[in-house]
Amino acid sequence: MNLALKIIMFWSLCQTSLLGATSAWADVNARLDRQIILEGETVNLLIEARGQITAQPDTGPLSKDFEVLGVSTGSRVNIINGQVDARTTWTVSLSPKHEGTIEIPALELGNEVTPTLSLLVREAPAPGAASGSPIFIESEVEPNSPYVQGMVIYTVRLLYTVRMVKGDLSEPRLNAAHIRRLGEDRQYSTQRNGSLYQVIERRYAIFPQSSGELTIPAPVFSGQIPESREQRRSLGGFFDNDQFFGRDPFDHIFTSTRTVRVRGKELTLQVMARPAGSQGQHWLPAQSIELTESWDPQSGEIRVGDPITRTITLLAQGLTGAQLPDLAPPAIDRANVYPDRAKTHTEDLQDTVAGEKIRQIALIPTQPGTLELPAIRLYWWDTEADRERTAALPARVVEILPAVGQVSAPQALGHSKTLPRETPQPTGNGVNPDPLQPGKNDSIPELSGYWPWLTGFVTTAWLLTLLLWWRERRTTSGSETRTPQTSAVNPGLLRQRFVKACKNGDPKEARSALICWARAHWSANPPNGLEELASRIGDTETTQELMRLDRALYRADDKKWEGAPLVRKLKHLPDAFP
Repeated sequence: MNLALKIIMFWSLCQTSLLGATSAWADVNARLDRQIILEGETVNLLIEARGQITAQPDTGPLSKDFEVLGVSTGSRVNIINGQVDARTTWTVSLSPKHEGTIEIPALELGNEVTPTLSLLVREAPAPGAASGSPIFIESEVEPNSPYVQGMVIYTVRLLYTVRMVKGDLSEPRLNAAHIRRLGEDRQYSTQRNGSLYQVIERRYAIFPQSSGELTIPAPVFSGQIPESREQRRSLGGFFDNDQFFGRDPFDHIFTSTRTVRVRGKELTLQVMARPAGSQGQHWLPAQSIELTESWDPQSGEIRVGDPITRTITLLAQGLTGAQLPDLAPPAIDRANVYPDRAKTHTEDLQDTVAGEKIRQIALIPTQPGTLELPAIRLYWWDTEADRERTAALPARVVEILPAVGQVSAPQALGHSKTLPRETPQPTGNGVNPDPLQPGKNDSIPELSGYWPWLTGFVTTAWLLTLLLWWRERRTTSGSETRTPQTSAVNPGLLRQRFVKACKNGDPKEARSALICWARAHWSANPPNGLEELASRIGDTETTQELMRLDRALYRADDKKWEGAPLVRKLKHLPDAFP
């Protein structure tokens, strides 16, 4: 038998052996390239099975304790003493999610399963510049002992000297605190132990919600960095020792990466409780608080029924808008108070948090005279000076004039003042030469002669004023002052007019139609306004809707009034309206 025939028969035998090995499953093994690693390091799970296998192991069970970074497959064939040995291998790169002893569960591979393994992950010391690490994390807090609900600035810096392909820096998570990220990431360069590092800095505002010890978990960076040339040479790079090129000509194309995981340090805060000596209803630990106000109108005459809008602005550094109190206006004599819903805003700056709360309050004077507005005092705690301070708005006194056409009460005669008069000397014929200068004996008779004229003038002026007031009231009341006889003709039309105004969101037309409708029902004793109408109905929910309608007439913003709830409430009161 010649040599060519022997070679053909040998390769036929090899093919037959390989086909048999492909269909055979036996000796599925698994092992770790290391049994003990430090936190932040990666480990390789090596799985090997006999035969050439196209199936892939199920790595799903590993996701509980590991991040699966990648799976690579390889195969090899050995012929020893005429025996063909074919094997398939899988390399699973794993990154542990926590420290401690971790069990690697059995993985399914076709009809077979791998054995369970155990891995010990030890806590690694946080790397730093002193250790020469190419990547490390710095973190700090200010202050270390904050007050409860006070702001803490938490700063995290990632320093690195190598190029990073991609990466992710973990976010702090705390159950007993509110966390806000401040601004955008800052990037700059810095020197550490004579080496130049690139820095990514990130800041957070943390607001502890309870006193005591608060631990901020250690930040963790996970990323991909290019592998060094020495590491790739150990893998047997094809061009690494090429004498012609001198270096790998495809180095910039086929650059491989490796996974890195770096852990910083956890920090512990000692959160202080509210000082026992602090005053006020609200606890406000802040860097600064400013309380301001504005008025509309700012000046001019204010009469009964004229709306006055007071805008109170509370601005704080070191607190969010949601932490600021809702300053409820007190009840004021001689005026109705209609507070609007407060508007809050929070701005996240680079070094702090700025909170703002704005509230508008409508005041409608009901009586002429002096309207006294009490001062507003707000206590807060200065966290920088560690002392209590006060923000205040001064008290104000506003003179309210009567409404147009309204007559002020006449001054009581007992409070009137008379001016002293001089008595002139009479002439020889007993006639006073100056008719404006009464004599001694005729002072009282002459004064009594002026009284009828003066009384008539005052009476005429009073009647004229009363007539003007009556005409002005009829002119300004408009459709609301229809006579009961006219309104009672068809109350159904008035009701339709009211419902239509509510659907259109027109508070002025709705109020006018509602008053006319009510006067048509109570023709003998018609109500004069919404307050009197609410007292007659006597229903709490309906009264709230009527007051909401009244406030909508004096709102300073453009928010549309919704009249549907008021229509529903009045439908439920058949005894009040026809």
